Amino acid sequence: MSGIVGVLNLDGRPVDIALVERLTEKMRPWAGDRLANAVEGNAGLGYAQLKTTDEAATERQPFNLGGNIHIVADARIDGRAELIRELRGNGRCVTGDAPDVELILHAYHVWNRQCVHKLLGDFVFAIWDADREHLFCARDHFGVKTLFYAEMGDTFVFANALNVIRLHPEVGDELNEPSIADFLLFGFNQRLDTTSFKDIHRLPPAHTLSRSKRDRAVTQRYWELPTNGAIRYRRQFEYVEHFNELFEVSVADRLRGKRVSVSMSGGLDSTSVASMAHSILSNRKNPFDMRLCTNVYDRLIPDKERQYAELVARALNVPIHFESVDDAKLYAGWSRPGIHLPEPVETFRVAPATKAYHEFMADCRIVLTGYGGDPALAAPSAYVVNRIRRGELSELVRGVWACLSTHGHPPSLGIRSLIMEKLGWTSSEIQMPAWLNREFVTRFDLEGRWNQVKTPGSTRHAVRTEAYAALGDSVWPYSFGELDPGCSGRPVEFRHPFFDLRLVRYLLALPRQPWFVRKALLREAMKGRLPETVRLRPKTVLCGDPAHAVSPDFDRSCRDGLLSAPGLSSFVDRSAIPVHIWDKPTLASLESGDNIRPFSLGYWLNYCWRPCSAKPARGVI
Repeated sequence: MSGIVGVLNLDGRPVDIALVERLTEKMRPWAGDRLANAVEGNAGLGYAQLKTTDEAATERQPFNLGGNIHIVADARIDGRAELIRELRGNGRCVTGDAPDVELILHAYHVWNRQCVHKLLGDFVFAIWDADREHLFCARDHFGVKTLFYAEMGDTFVFANALNVIRLHPEVGDELNEPSIADFLLFGFNQRLDTTSFKDIHRLPPAHTLSRSKRDRAVTQRYWELPTNGAIRYRRQFEYVEHFNELFEVSVADRLRGKRVSVSMSGGLDSTSVASMAHSILSNRKNPFDMRLCTNVYDRLIPDKERQYAELVARALNVPIHFESVDDAKLYAGWSRPGIHLPEPVETFRVAPATKAYHEFMADCRIVLTGYGGDPALAAPSAYVVNRIRRGELSELVRGVWACLSTHGHPPSLGIRSLIMEKLGWTSSEIQMPAWLNREFVTRFDLEGRWNQVKTPGSTRHAVRTEAYAALGDSVWPYSFGELDPGCSGRPVEFRHPFFDLRLVRYLLALPRQPWFVRKALLREAMKGRLPETVRLRPKTVLCGDPAHAVSPDFDRSCRDGLLSAPGLSSFVDRSAIPVHIWDKPTLASLESGDNIRPFSLGYWLNYCWRPCSAKPARGVI
């Protein structure tokens, strides 16, 4: 991820050059390949480069094509050949090795704001038209990249790192209490257009932002998950062939770079990404550097990820690093120099990376993940019962036959789910945390907010309802944001092939049966690519709860220090927090990690909320 920042004084006041330089400099630790800024009159743009593609070697930002339209971008544009071909067809002179930022600006010149409909990949960009005094920004479809902005009268500031935007002297520190409430209730802010700060907004995924001298910021959604379209083949193998083609393209577009690592468990999704990446790199017949990295538990809980991941590493003949996370402690590593969490983060522990990990990952800036495999390939639940209830008998007959012919057994009946529903044994039994400040609960009607979020909504997708709901979950932009260098402070860009727009469109257009039962489509596609033991491995969860295993190591002085954080009592009733944070009776019935959130918020309020926070107290490592 490269860093971008901009300051606009739309009342005509000249922008302070030193301020833009200071904001840009803030991004050097994780994007220090090249820093540049351009200040002209009442507008200033800054750019900090993290080179992750071959084309970036010639990239210069802030960029323009001549004239007064300037752009800064953090982008990896996919489907480049098709986009270049279309741009040339519209009279643009574009070379095949043009940097991604140049392609975006050409697209803007051709299609103006509609250019976002022509772009694929992970991107965030800001285009400043100096003649019209108009700003246009956009964020990618799934929100892999981030963009924050603040308006203070006629001053507008944006950046793709929250801690950068906070450095502007006019941006305040006042907390956005509904956002803090969401964190305490659900573990992250469910409102995708807000942040933990009142002055700072977040551009939601698949949205554009326009700001002009006359009009304040206006955001607009430009894309939604598709709800229509159906792909039906006469022969079953055609489904697998089409999937393989799209999966290969999605991985290949994310392999632009000299070195790549795969963050891999021993499960099907990430190992499939690793296998496809290795196949693509091998076929290019150029030297390549590919590495695998797997987090493992060797002592804390029973864990088989090491043995499965090692099978894949041997089959691909690539090096693998096993990072043991047995010795992780609560809050360990959060006080690394120069790192301040932009917003509260829910986690029961943090493990500082070992020296061996840093040596293994040296100079590797691209990490592929298996994120998105579970939601994109989500299996239909209660298939038979739901088809009968909806009167979809012809669909039921086709689905049962497809499942029998492919798997040798019928799809799930859904009787258990129906019984649980009739008896009221649903997630509605989950209780709101008991340690919330009652005045805070009343003032913001948090019981209403709890019920609003916890009550399942109706899906708009008529066929792949589970996948549609899972892919659209607000947890994904939140998860991407935690991996972002602007949050993590690491000069590493994470890429997620399963969140490829072309692949998602295809998977949402397929019939429910038989390809999403036990991820049959991916398993068929990986025949001959993965060791059979891994390919046929059933979906598994951790064999134990690491949270309970590390709870005795929670330092009492650390606990007391975190709960004494300034302002925490406005949100939390400290006396209601159990002595032992993992005590089941004091937890919501199905949410075993809720009790950690007050401590995580306390840490953030103590050491990250104020720009000049004191060093962590004793007991916080």
